[in-house]
Amino acid sequence: MPERTGPPALDVVYPRAERSEADILMPRVDSTFTFGSVNPPSSSLRINGVPVKVWTNGAFLAFVPLDTVTSQFSFLTVSPGGDTTRKALPFRLMSEARSKGFVTTHPLNQRLPARINITQDGAASRSAPGHAYVQFPPRGTVALADSFAAGCYRIRLANGRHAWIEEKFASLDTTYRDIPVVSVSTMAVRAQDRWTAIEIPLSLPIPFAIAEKPEVGMLEVELFGAVSRLNRMDYDPVDSLVWEIRWQQAEDNLLRLQLFLNSSRIWGYKAFWAVDSTTGRATLTLNIRRPPYIERRPLKGRIIVLDPGHGGSQPGSVGPTRLAEKEPNLNLAVMLKERLEERGAIVFLTRSADSTVELNDRVDFAVNHNAEALLSLHNNALSDGENPFITHGSGVYYYQPHSLDLAQTLRRYLLKGTGLRDNGLYYQNLALCRPTEMPAILIESAFIMHPDEEMLLRDDRFLSRTASSLAEGLEDYFDREK
Repeated sequence: MPERTGPPALDVVYPRAERSEADILMPRVDSTFTFGSVNPPSSSLRINGVPVKVWTNGAFLAFVPLDTVTSQFSFLTVSPGGDTTRKALPFRLMSEARSKGFVTTHPLNQRLPARINITQDGAASRSAPGHAYVQFPPRGTVALADSFAAGCYRIRLANGRHAWIEEKFASLDTTYRDIPVVSVSTMAVRAQDRWTAIEIPLSLPIPFAIAEKPEVGMLEVELFGAVSRLNRMDYDPVDSLVWEIRWQQAEDNLLRLQLFLNSSRIWGYKAFWAVDSTTGRATLTLNIRRPPYIERRPLKGRIIVLDPGHGGSQPGSVGPTRLAEKEPNLNLAVMLKERLEERGAIVFLTRSADSTVELNDRVDFAVNHNAEALLSLHNNALSDGENPFITHGSGVYYYQPHSLDLAQTLRRYLLKGTGLRDNGLYYQNLALCRPTEMPAILIESAFIMHPDEEMLLRDDRFLSRTASSLAEGLEDYFDREK
């Protein structure tokens, strides 16, 4: 950064200086962070009266008391020659948190109970409106809704078990006011190229849930509204993945299937409905990914999709000197792709330029390329009120149980490559961690809002070390399948 003469230049990146007073909302916390840069870097800086460190490149990061008396951030920077620059950023406090309860007096309740049909891909049901996801019913699923609140239908699954699904994902069918009940009489196992398919013919596409039991090499499928009349299961003689299917009528209308696998790992799965448009009969197909054949070079032939987070009109987080997250995300992905290809892997990028790619399109890209591992590459930032001098470094996120091993393995290698503080391993329902078709994780290499770590993200040597270490981690992960 060239030295400036005269009054110092002050660039406040966060909170965003271009916002109006009405737009800058701050949580009701004692202290919060602010960051940006000053020029010349040898200038001193005070924020809300507190002396703040300025890094050699002019960046600053501060965790300061929130001044609720003046309701503003006050910045004062003084150059070595005594010239000063002042800036005040007014804010207003967020309103007190409202009750998270909800009422059930919506007029739609007068039309319930009734059946609903899932009409969109990407639907998700929750434990309560606005709460955690519990299931991802595919398009075509039919369920009984018994109440409506907060923009969501409550669907009845089994005795004492319900889930909530947003109205936008479903259409109401008041022709039927009972829970859909079907019988299951046959099942078939079919070996395919990279998958083993479990086919379950039914008269209606009822709700279901899939739970992973990796400790015993098993997938458990619950069919809500199903009664067993199973007297035949067809196993494929050339299939080596599914060694047994057991069933249990857990409740009157709840059929539980246990699929025991000849694999030390679950490599991915996908469930979907095939509905006959003439008869309305449905077949639930559960595709289970077969373990890859690992050669002497563990990554040879492995299909890996790398997702450089953000891009185009979506810059992601921004550092104190205005490095946009999308840039190091892509730089790291390109370097990692080279390292993996040197080891024989087949690698695809969800974006290879500064382009905008929506989240669902990134997931679809990985699924359509039959990825055996999906890594979404990011750099982190914090929410208002968190202390950035305590929380920073490298971290990894996962969601599906079968992705945990990949997350744990790459976390070790990530820390080896970055040399940064261990920011931990996290379970979180993120879009790029949610796919079931392959192990999928999200990597936060560094905190771009921290001046030291932003400087590293501008350094190709740091990105190269990180890429090399992640490639070693993937090699180790697949090598353990031998």
